[in-house]
Amino acid sequence: MATHKLRYSRTDAEQTQAWDAGEEEYPDLPAEPALGFTDEVPDVCQHCGEPLGWHEQACEGPATKPADEPTAPALQASDGFTFALGSLALPITQEQSRPVVWRGHLKERHPATGLVQRVPVYRLDDGYWDCYREEELRVA
Repeated sequence: MATHKLRYSRTDAEQTQAWDAGEEEYPDLPAEPALGFTDEVPDVCQHCGEPLGWHEQACEGPATKPADEPTAPALQASDGFTFALGSLALPITQEQSRPVVWRGHLKERHPATGLVQRVPVYRLDDGYWDCYREEELRVA
């Protein structure tokens, strides 16, 4: 019994002929569905400026920001940090307070348990690359 060898691709001549005739490259595959992408800007909320698809409920805030409201965000510490970025901190070894320019965590072992813990550290805009622990800083 002779086996028929399957051919999965066209020769160069067959492909060129298909291109010239305007045939689809893979006629056996179903046509791709339209994805529905458009260059239009999505509908935006009048109050907060977010796309309407992000809303679970209607916004109740003012449509525009009052002129007397400050534009800079309030400095708030988060993620377990005592000092926020940009807030002033005073190292216990210095006499002048400096702004916090970076904050992160240092992994170290707890002296009593020996377990690894994350300790918050801060870098100040004081000309040094050293990081300060929270115990070494005071609120200015």
